Amino acid sequence: MYDCVVVGAGPAGLTASLYLARGGYNVICVGEEPGGTLNKIALLENYPGIHPYNTISGQELANNMIEQCSKFGTQFEFFKSVKKITQNSDECHYTLELNDESKLTCKSIICCVGTTPNVLNIPGENECLDKISFCATCDAPFYKNKIVAVIGGGNSAMEFASSLSIYCKKVFVIHRRNSFRAEAAMIDKVKSCKNVTFLMETIVESFYKNNNKKVQLNLVNKNESTLEVDGFFYAIGHKQNLIDISNVHNINGIFYAGDCSNKHKQVITACGDGCNAALDCIKYLNL
Repeated sequence: MYDCVVVGAGPAGLTASLYLARGGYNVICVGEEPGGTLNKIALLENYPGIHPYNTISGQELANNMIEQCSKFGTQFEFFKSVKKITQNSDECHYTLELNDESKLTCKSIICCVGTTPNVLNIPGENECLDKISFCATCDAPFYKNKIVAVIGGGNSAMEFASSLSIYCKKVFVIHRRNSFRAEAAMIDKVKSCKNVTFLMETIVESFYKNNNKKVQLNLVNKNESTLEVDGFFYAIGHKQNLIDISNVHNINGIFYAGDCSNKHKQVITACGDGCNAALDCIKYLNL
C-alpha cells in the first residue's frame, strides 16, 4: 500500500515524487520513459539555476532529478504505463493496473501523464527529427540569424512566429487553409513583422536533408515548390494522454500536474505544478 502513486516521470512527476518522498511518504513513480519530455530537449538554457557557461541537456537534468528523488526514498517503475485506475470498495484507496498486468494499491494518485504533440506523419519526418521543434519559447534562440518555418494556423503558430521573428533572419508560416484560426490581434502582430512570410493554402508533402545539412520542404499549393530552412516548428496541437478512470467515483484523492493541466508546457511550470500537486496531496493524506 503506497501513500501515493505518481503517474508520469517527467519534470512534474519527478518534482511531485521528490516533495512526497522528502516529506516521509511512501511514494512510487511510474513512467514509460525516465525523464519524459525532458529527453527531447537537446540543450536547456531557460531553467533557473543552470550555470550560464555550462550547458546541460534535458536528459542530464532528468538524471539529476531521478537521483535526487531516489536519495529520499522514491521508488520507480520505469518503462511501464498505467492502463486503468479503479476505486476500491472503501472509496478511500485506488488500484492501478499497469500494462504488464501488475497492480499497485495506494491512498492517492498524482497524474502527470503529459501530452503528445501532433505530427504530420509524412515522408522524411523521422529522418529530420533533430530539426523539428515543438516550442519556440524553448528553441528560438538556437536559430539566431537562420531561416525557419512554422507549420500551423492557430494561436500557437502566431506565438511561435512572433517569438522566432526576434531571432531569425526569416520566418515562413505555412498553413493549409486560406485563413487563420488564430485571434485577429495575434495575426495582425505577426503581419507587422517584416521578416515573416505567410504561405497560405500550402501543404508540406515531405522533408529531406540536403547536402548543406538543411531541410528541404516539398510544398504543394497551386504549384509544387520547395523551401530550404534550417529548422521547422510544429504548431498543430497536442493530444492529451489519458488513463481510464471510468471506475472511479470519488476523485478527491486524484491530482493532476504538468502538461496535461498546464497550457504553457515549460519545464519550470511543470515543476511548479508538480510541487503544488504534491502539497495538495500531502494535505489530503493528513485529513
